[in-house]
Order: sequence, then C-alpha cells, then structure tokens
Amino acid sequence: CPDGKVSRAGSINDLECVDESEHCEAGFYMQVWQFGLWSCYECEENTYSGAHAPCSAGSYMTAAGCVECGENTYSGAGADSCTDCPDGKVSPAGSGSADECVDAPCSAGSYMTAAGCVECGENTYSGAGADSCTDCLDGKLSPAGSTVDLECAYAPCSAGSYMTAAGCVECGENTYSGAGADSCTDCPDGKVSPAGASADQCVTQSAHCAAGSYMQVWQFGLWSCYECEENTWSDSRSDSCTDCPDGKVSPAGSGSADECAYAPCSAGSYMTAAGCVECGENTYSGDGADSCTDCPDGKLSPAGSTVDLECYDKPVAILTYTYLWDDEFELTCNSPETGAALDASFQNAGEVFAAGEGFTLTTRANCDDDEWTCSADGFADGVAAIASPEFTGLDTTLALVITEGEAVILDSAADDSLIVNWFKKDKLQGSSNEGSDLTLTVNEAGRYTANVQRCPNHKNPVLKTWNVVKKTFTTNDKKTCSIYGDPHIKTFDNTFYSFQGECSYVLAMDYSAYSWFVYGKFSACGDGVTSLESITLLTTETINGVNTYTVATEIKRGFGINIGGLMYGVAEGESLSISDHSQSEITFDGIMMKVDLGSVVVEWDGLTFAKISVAEGTVTRGLCSDNDNNDGNDLNQYRYMSPFDTLSFADTWSVGGASSCAPVPLNGVPVNPDTWNTLTNSFYYTFTPITDSITDILIEVGFPFFMKTTAIDVETTGDPYVYCDGLRALMSELADAGVIFDRWDVDLDCPTPHAMRVEGVRRGCPWTLQNAPFYFDL
Repeated sequence: CPDGKVSRAGSINDLECVDESEHCEAGFYMQVWQFGLWSCYECEENTYSGAHAPCSAGSYMTAAGCVECGENTYSGAGADSCTDCPDGKVSPAGSGSADECVDAPCSAGSYMTAAGCVECGENTYSGAGADSCTDCLDGKLSPAGSTVDLECAYAPCSAGSYMTAAGCVECGENTYSGAGADSCTDCPDGKVSPAGASADQCVTQSAHCAAGSYMQVWQFGLWSCYECEENTWSDSRSDSCTDCPDGKVSPAGSGSADECAYAPCSAGSYMTAAGCVECGENTYSGDGADSCTDCPDGKLSPAGSTVDLECYDKPVAILTYTYLWDDEFELTCNSPETGAALDASFQNAGEVFAAGEGFTLTTRANCDDDEWTCSADGFADGVAAIASPEFTGLDTTLALVITEGEAVILDSAADDSLIVNWFKKDKLQGSSNEGSDLTLTVNEAGRYTANVQRCPNHKNPVLKTWNVVKKTFTTNDKKTCSIYGDPHIKTFDNTFYSFQGECSYVLAMDYSAYSWFVYGKFSACGDGVTSLESITLLTTETINGVNTYTVATEIKRGFGINIGGLMYGVAEGESLSISDHSQSEITFDGIMMKVDLGSVVVEWDGLTFAKISVAEGTVTRGLCSDNDNNDGNDLNQYRYMSPFDTLSFADTWSVGGASSCAPVPLNGVPVNPDTWNTLTNSFYYTFTPITDSITDILIEVGFPFFMKTTAIDVETTGDPYVYCDGLRALMSELADAGVIFDRWDVDLDCPTPHAMRVEGVRRGCPWTLQNAPFYFDL
C-alpha cells in the first residue's frame, strides 16, 4: 500500500488500502470494501479487537507488530523492548525471562562453577565448556590451565632411574643414569653398581660388603660398609638391609632372613609358628612360653592371664526346682551372679538329661536317689536334694457287705506313679510296684487297708480302709443278755431297761435245776456313775454223788480272777481251769474274758460290758429275765415276793432283797435328743451302705435302744468315750446275728480295747495293778 496507508490481510488491490489514521476503535473491526470504502462492525461475543494484541514473552511490540528478542536478551509478555542479559551471561533468541540468561561456556583449560569459570589446577586439564577438570594419569604432570591430555607428561626422572612410557624406572644393577635420563648406562668394564646407581656409584667389582652389612657409595667411587641394624638383614654385596617380617626380630648384623625370628612371647601368650598367640580363658603363661598351662580343675581365668594366681574358683551354679503336681517338678540351672537360666544338662542316679525349651527340665522325682546336679560351661556344678513329695490325700473308710461265697474288688484309686501295700489288719496281702496290684480281690470279712504312698521310705501313707462285713444266714439257738454302761440291760427276750443301783444282783440263774448262778456287783465308777465291779459264777458240782454249791470264780474289773481266795490272771491265748473237779475253763482273746460252764457262757470286757449266753428254752430268772420268748412278762418275774410296781423289779434281784439300791427305769432318765441323733447319724454315715442292707437286723438287736442309752451315758458322765462302751455291746449283738464288723473301734474313732481299759482307770474305777497284774505285764 502507498505510504501512510494500510490494508487488511488478503487485500486484492490498492483500493483496499486506506489511511493509517482511519481505523475502527477498540471493540470494533474494519470491513474494507472496494474503491477505498470501509465500515466498522462490533466484535461478537467472546471476541475482542484493539490496535494490536499484546506481544508474548520473548518478543516486543513495534509499529509493525511483535518482534522476537535477539540472543543474549529477554522479555516478558506485553513488552515493547528486550532486556540485555547481565554481563558474562548469554541466552538464546526468544528468551522469555532472566532465568534463561546463563553463564557462557568456559573456554578450554577452565571449568564452570556457581561463581563462573575457574582455571584448571596443575596436573589437570579440560576442554571448552567443561564443568570439571580431568586428572592427569598417575605419575604425569601438567601446568595450570592445561587444555588437553597431551599437556600431561612425566616429570624428569632423578639420577639412578630413566623415563619409559609407564614413567620412571630404576636402573638395574651394574648400570647408572643421571637426572632426566631416558635410559641407563652400563658401568665401565670391571665395575659394578647397585640398582638405582648414579654415575659415580660404579665401583671396582672386587669391592663389596659382607652379609649383615650394606654398602654406602659416595662420590668419586668412594664407598663404605655399615652393619645392618637390629631386626634387619642383608646378603653379601647389598646396598641396603631388609626389614625382618612383622613380629620377628634379629640381632644387628644379621646375614640372612633365617636369623629373623619371633621375639620371645610376653607373659599371657605363647609361641606358635605364626608368632605369639594370647593364652585363652582358663589358662596362663609366663614370659617366653611356648604353651599355656591350664588352671587347676574347677578354676577359671580371663584370656591373657600371666600367673596361676589369676585362676579363680568357678562360680557355683544354682539348681532351683518348682513342684508342678504330684511328683513332677521343673528344674532350672541359674547363674549365681545374674539369676539367668543357663544352658545346662542335669544328672541324677548316673543318668544325664538335656534341658528343654527355656533351659528347663520337667521330670519326676526319684525315690531311690534325691540328689540332682546341673552342669553349665563356666560354672561349678549346682547340687540340690529334691525329695519326692509325699502323696497327700484324705484317709477314707468305706464299708461293704458281702454274703457267703461272694468276692469283691477293692480299688485303691491310685495311679501307676504310686505304691500300694494291702493289709488285712497287720498282715500284708499284696504290694504294687509301678502299676501292678493297685486293686485287691477279697472274699472274706475283715478290715482291709490300702497304704498309698509315693516312695517306700515315706512315713505317712494315705490310708484307704474297707470294713468288709460278711452277712451270714445261720440259725442261732443261743439267747443272750447284755449288761453295759451305767448300767443298761437287754434281756434274753429283748426287753431293754436301765437302772443305777449300787448293789450285788442276780444277773441270771438256772431256775430249773439251780445248777448255776451268775451274780454281778455294781459299784460307783466315776462321778455319779455305776457299773460292773465284778462277776461271780456259782456252779453245782457232784462230788462223790453229793450235790454241793461251790464258788467257782469271781472275775474282777480289770480281769483279776479270784478262785478260792487266790488271785489269778489269764494272758491272751491262754486258759485257766476253774477247779480240779471241773472241765470248765476261763479264756482271754485280748478283748473279752470268757467263762464257759457248758449250759451258760459268761463274757466280760473287764470294764463296762458283759454278756451272758444260754441255750434256747433254758428257764432263767434274774435281771436278764425268764427266757421264755415273751418280752411282755420280763419285768414281772420277781424273786420271793411281788413288788408294788415294776420299778422295783431290779431291787427284788439284789442279793438279800435290799431295797436301798434305788433302781431307776429307762423312761425316768432324761436324754438329750441332739446327742442321741449325733451318735446315731455317726454310726449310719460311717457304715453306709452296710446300714442300708442290714436295717432289719439293726432293729432286731435293738439299735435305737443302744444309741439312746449310750447318749444318756454321754450326758451323765460328760465323757464321749462312753459312747464306745455301748457300741461294744451293740457290735456283740450284731455278731450273734451274723453281721461282724472288723475294727469298728477305728472306724468310729473309739479307743482300742486296751486304751478303753486304761480309760477306765482315768474315770476313777478301782482297777489297779494288784487286781490285773498279768494285763500290765503285757
């Protein structure tokens, strides 16, 4: 377009050229028509117009529009000019910020740093634009600012060496060189030199130093020999001495490597082919030793110990144990210093046991050897006596009833770690050993006891007791009368009554032929209590066809026997004849004294209980009644007279018919129901289930009466052992009925027969050494 005019892009002729001053304002655009005509039109939505759009970063505005910034300048968006980069910095054309201005690449021989280009130091070089310098090869040098590796060169070699491509190399023997040489020169004929020699070190061949010294060559062919120092050596003709290997020494002037030897070792070490080695733990050595000495047995020392005084006793390990259950326990071997568990082994009875997890051992005690030891490295053995614990449990007593021909198995309830010894009374019936004979089969009545213990030497076994009762079905043609306690009487016809008379009475008599009489004397025994003092038996014997009454015997409390005014005694298992004219004997089984007159048998325990037995149908009279199988008339059979009432019955049978004996009937004596129930329940609970199977027999023999009268005696005397007096009478009645309890006194916590008689002395009864001498001798 002509000067001063403009046109739109794409104009096709000069008619579209218009004056530059003619233009549409911002927000409108020009539409040019032919012939120089034009119009302004408003920009549509989302478009704009101006004189020119702002320039982008890296360019600037001119009258002709946006122009790109040149090299080493920059501009931001909308700029109308470009800014020069700082001095020393450059940028490419079109740079849009100062950040694009950077330092110019360094020239060869320098390198770029944050502060700019820095010259390469000596022995390094760089090319143009480098950011670091490269080291010359080992042994080569270069001046500062070097630009290529060709500027790196070896330094001139010193005299005695020469230059090679690999650097300076020492001249060999019999050659020499000066400084800066690139080769070595042979010494003149007839002369020699050491390696690395300079020109003046070639000397006449005949001159050399002996082994153990070295040659020092001076100028002008002069030389001297000097002795090698300590710990060095040399061959002949050497120009230097060689050091002995590390750790070895030699005297001055040594002429070969063989003279280098290890120095004598200091205390706490010893000599080996490789030199001195420190003595290990639990050993020691003095100076110059070739071996270490062990510390005495059981002692320790630290490594490097020098004398035996450094050996000390081993600490003794501590063997601890904890019972787990029964005879099982856990062992631990512990350090005495820290208490920590040690990795140890355990020994007992010559057997070795390894520790398990946590360095513990779980095992069982040994009945035969209770000494255990533990062994751990660095410690003396720990020792502990670990006794097998005694088996504990409650002593039990059970009762069983068996019939004729029946067998029963008694189970000790022990396991195979226990020992069981079976006894019947005191006789051994069988023993177990690690699991055998834990049960016992029996078919005989008696008292059986299983002694259960863990070891044979244990003193307190647990007792499992069975009172085996045999129930027999036999016809008993005997009738018995029992007298016991304070006193209480069961007649031949099973009538029960009590009285407290203090007189002599007819207990029973032959009311048909008058061939025998049994008298009982009751006297005070303790405070307000009466009981039998003696039993007298009279029997009629025929001598030369004449019948006469003869005093056969009087048995006193405590088993003293009076026959014809002379005192006798009968030991257990022996017998005593009543007279020279009689076949009747007195025997003693250790519990009861027995007099057998044939038609009547009298038994007495020597203290509180007596029993009279006669044949069925024997007509009797006395306190034991008439034996006519009718209990309704027992207390109506009087002697000589008819009493005013039944309470006088006992008095009518006093010797001489004395009325001062004051009999008291059973129903006139008070009884404490609590005491009665306690004694009854004790019997039932002890002998369950026997009591359930013999209830009818208990009723038949008068069990309630025995319990009630015994309760009265306990209340009257205040002595619980009186209960046992009544039980003795009851057990005798049960035995007559075919039910025998063995050692019931133990089951019911009663004294033994011997102890019961001693108890009689404590109660104040007149039982002394004089009237029972044989008994006290036993």
